[in-house]
Amino acid sequence: MKEIEKSRTSVDSCPFSRLPDEMVLQIFDKLIDLKILCLCKSVSKRFNRIVTQVNTISFTALTDPEVEYHNRESRAFNTVASLGPFWSAYCTLLKFRRVKSVHIQLPSAVDSLPLFKWKIKFGNRFDAFLFLSPNYIYHKKEVYVNDIDQDIESNELIRKKIKTSGQCLQDVMKRIIVLLTDIISFPLLERVSIVDSDNRGKVSFSGGKIADIRNLLCSPSETMEQRLKYLDFPSKMSRCYVPLLELPVSGYVMKGILKKHRGQIEMLGEV
Repeated sequence: MKEIEKSRTSVDSCPFSRLPDEMVLQIFDKLIDLKILCLCKSVSKRFNRIVTQVNTISFTALTDPEVEYHNRESRAFNTVASLGPFWSAYCTLLKFRRVKSVHIQLPSAVDSLPLFKWKIKFGNRFDAFLFLSPNYIYHKKEVYVNDIDQDIESNELIRKKIKTSGQCLQDVMKRIIVLLTDIISFPLLERVSIVDSDNRGKVSFSGGKIADIRNLLCSPSETMEQRLKYLDFPSKMSRCYVPLLELPVSGYVMKGILKKHRGQIEMLGEV
């Protein structure tokens, strides 16, 4: 009992105790990481109350949320401990009801190609998708000029790239539904970003898009298939082969690129 009282006394006498709640909240708002914020919550009752008011939270998922989602639906869960790592983190996130921005990093579910990147764009519905997969990337154009060859891309590699592009699009659409069905419920939410752990792709929602998606996904009468149909999941996309592509911002040169796209979207400045 004396040890507990001593611990509380040490917390109350720390420099933070002299700061107003608003200033402490500003400090916590800069931490962002969910794990660190949870550690801060456990320090004292005051910290627990203040930390849950932060505006921005980021966390990295070590497992695929879609797999955990289906496991969760297949049997009854009585405790948070019985959930997978992602949904356990999500249950913790639910305590931060004033959060405005959520950033989630997911493990990449597609790793069949060494070089590829994708981007997806949303308005009220699915707007555009772009997939790029080069055979080689050169840091400078001069290096490429000194390494010119006339290699022909095999049909097998082309088919593999096409298959991977479809897997990327299908995977990200499923994850969007699974994630936003729950996360979209935060009342003050203004921005959500979902990225792959290998930084190959990113999906983000902000502003009015959040309200539109909330109205769609929070309808209890709609099934997963109906939601995907509303988002206009693309069944056909344009495809072309680009022999050489110079990226204006980074200066990199891509060679032997398969470009698959639907709608108008720019990615060159981000690759």
